[in-house]
Amino acid sequence: MQKFTLKIFFYFFILTGLVNCEKDSEMQPAGPVEPLEDELLLDQLMQLEALGVDAEIGINDLIFPNGSTIQEWNTLNDPDHTSTFSRVKAGDVDQRELFIARMTKAGMDLMSMEVTGQPNGLAYLFGSQFTKEASTWPGAKCQRDLVGLDGSGMIFQMCRASKLNLADVGTTALATTDTWNSAFASSPDFTGIEMISLMNLSVEQFRHGDLVVVPGVYIGMVFKTATKTVMLNSIGHSTYACEKNSDASHGPVFSSNATNWITSLNKDYHVLRPTQDITNTTWTAHMIADRDMPSWNAELVFYADGTVKYDEPDFPGVYLSYGKWKLDGISLKFDIGRGDNYQFQGILSSTKIDGLYFYGGLWHSWNATLKGSALPEPQPDRIICPGEKIPINWVIISREPCISCPGGNTCRQSIIRDLSNRPKGYEVKICPGSVVPADYDQDNWTEPCTGQCADAAGSACVMRFIRKR
Repeated sequence: MQKFTLKIFFYFFILTGLVNCEKDSEMQPAGPVEPLEDELLLDQLMQLEALGVDAEIGINDLIFPNGSTIQEWNTLNDPDHTSTFSRVKAGDVDQRELFIARMTKAGMDLMSMEVTGQPNGLAYLFGSQFTKEASTWPGAKCQRDLVGLDGSGMIFQMCRASKLNLADVGTTALATTDTWNSAFASSPDFTGIEMISLMNLSVEQFRHGDLVVVPGVYIGMVFKTATKTVMLNSIGHSTYACEKNSDASHGPVFSSNATNWITSLNKDYHVLRPTQDITNTTWTAHMIADRDMPSWNAELVFYADGTVKYDEPDFPGVYLSYGKWKLDGISLKFDIGRGDNYQFQGILSSTKIDGLYFYGGLWHSWNATLKGSALPEPQPDRIICPGEKIPINWVIISREPCISCPGGNTCRQSIIRDLSNRPKGYEVKICPGSVVPADYDQDNWTEPCTGQCADAAGSACVMRFIRKR
């Protein structure tokens, strides 16, 4: 009976220790949570250990695919970010690069974290996701309390420091894009990111910030310099002695030449890559001259309803057209509504697109750079008849004798306008009967309707001015 009671108490302790990634550090449990992942097989682990640890790489060495350094990017775009969970709101920057830059800094911080009584910093500790308390895992060979992390715990801490509300799950769940995309959608700094699965992508195509996951076994993040590709991972094993799991080659470390080891996994790994959602974005496109086609520039706007707008800034409105777009991972395809000609395809890479377009039976090169966010175009003004309900965020801008509506000489139909997606500072006069949208302010100044807003009886009225905040 005593053993049964102790067993119930033990499981109660474990269950009450589970916390969400966004909770404050004061809520961390004193010991490791229930193990959320399996470990590498010992022969796989020994192959990884044999590659050695790269202790020379610093944050100034790490680069984005475009060659810019992570540290320069942080200084320019995210200088106020700290890993103290202060909820600093990101500015108007590329969210994908923001996520990778923060995860990079968080990973470097974990590798350099000082731990009292542990001269090599954080240890490998199976089942642990927290760094505030020393603990051990029941059943592990090492029964001395250590401060450390396993693989999923390391990623958990990195996302926590990056302000990503990732669920506290193991590598089986971390191998699915749904887990990440739910976290992005619930994290204010990263709502424009989508995690895509590239499955067992060739190691030659790895980029800084890619996550490599073997479901239920392993997770690491790719770090790249101009000359090296290493893997940030927390390595060790529950069968190792305390001294080994806490030495300089275990816990969160850079594994050298890890791409060779990944190849040995026989395609059992998944590569996850954060990419940018291009919904409601504007791009400056350039058609590259060749012997069959001249060069010219265009502006592209990708709307949330799957519509793409095409216009040429040198001839505004002359070549304006609309088509359909689709983004499958990083592969973009769209047309501009001109039949078989001007079919576009391209590969999205953060703030750039490179690809081909079809015209005259041939493919030609084009590219584009991100110009900024774009609001969906408001719907055109339309008429409603007396008694019809005005949609939310629409207002009456004038009234006129009924033409489209039945009712005879005494009837007056209303012209209504969609105020959604208007730019800041947009002003409009509205007629009585309009509901002012929540994001608009009403001016104190008004003017007589002068017939523009008169009701069916032709009575006098006052128009109001409202302005978008």
